[in-house]
Order: sequence, then structure tokens, then C-alpha cells
Amino acid sequence: MAQNYQAQGPFLRAEPGTNGAAQHLKAWWIDIASLMDILTNTPQCDGLRAYIVLQDRNQENNAITPYHSLVLIGTQPGSNGIHDNFRPANSMVIDFVEPCPSTCTDKNPLIP
Repeated sequence: MAQNYQAQGPFLRAEPGTNGAAQHLKAWWIDIASLMDILTNTPQCDGLRAYIVLQDRNQENNAITPYHSLVLIGTQPGSNGIHDNFRPANSMVIDFVEPCPSTCTDKNPLIP
């Protein structure tokens, strides 16, 4: 499946390269500490919900060429078997995920 995506698309955009050129998004990397923070600090956490988003600001809040990113949030059991998003008062939402490229490794059999 990963190789089909890499060969055929449709492609999501990764963070622009150092020359400003667009890149095809291959994957995201999420650190375990951030995942554990959401899982252990979301009351009655029953899972995670992932949203594909367009990142349009850098860390300094300056406008940039938009690229795809991922937002992760913990969920709680809700009514009628629905998983409700937990709305934290602090930073228990992952709102920036490291894109590949540029944080790729060449030791990944899923990415040629």
C-alpha cells in the first residue's frame, strides 16, 4: 500500500524542501512521550483520533507554503458508542508531527 501511494498518489504535501520546492509526504514520525502524555492524561481514554490538516504557519507564527500535517487527540467513551474528543485545557493534543521528508531514514522497507 505504501509503495502504491509513493508510485501513484494522489500525494499529500510534506514540508517544503530547503530550496522551497514542494515534496511528496511519505510518512509522519510521532514520539512515544507525546503519545503516552495523551493516553495517560485523557480521562477514560479509549483511543486516539487523527486529523489530516494543512500546516500554514511556522513556529514563529509566520505564514508559510501550506503542507499536510497530523493532529492527534485523545478520545473518551461517549453516548451511543461514539468516541468523543477530549478537550484538554493544556497541551494534550499533538499538533505538529515530524514529516518525512525531511525526517526520513533510508532503513525503512515501506519507503523506497
